[in-house]
Amino acid sequence: DGSTWNLSSSGMGTYPTITRCTLVGSTLFATGNGIYRSTDNGAQWVSARSGIPDFYSVDAFCAVGSDLFAGSIYATAIYRSTNNGDSWSAVTSLPFSGTTTSFATAGTALFACSPNNGIFLSTDRGSTWSEISGNLPDHTYRYSLTHLNGYLYAGCGLENSVWKRPLSDVTAVEE
Repeated sequence: DGSTWNLSSSGMGTYPTITRCTLVGSTLFATGNGIYRSTDNGAQWVSARSGIPDFYSVDAFCAVGSDLFAGSIYATAIYRSTNNGDSWSAVTSLPFSGTTTSFATAGTALFACSPNNGIFLSTDRGSTWSEISGNLPDHTYRYSLTHLNGYLYAGCGLENSVWKRPLSDVTAVEE
């Protein structure tokens, strides 16, 4: 019931700063001041950030199919790995100054949240992006994204609010 916890950071170094854990298939990823991967339920961790500059924190992380995506509020690109984090490459120069605080996925759609710049959608594995901020208030600092039951939710900091939009508004295919 959560009353007992065990340290599980072997291989992460002396002072890892971990801000999120994500399960992708049967592989566990921990991100923050790096990307670490465990295939044995967290008993051992290995670094999985080759190709991402060392001084970038990883503020956003997700999977779309077998592709992994990592972003940062300090990076000038979103990074993609097609080999379970063994190596990463920048997929695009972002239209929103490179800042990324959160990703959300729905099927093959990838959504990126950029503070002060908006919400963006990629349907081609991060190669191109379209702004889908719609009627979100101007100057609303966006922190996080998620989707649930056909809606995309954006958590906004300056207004202490959550906004939602039907996924069908932005991912529907029209003839």
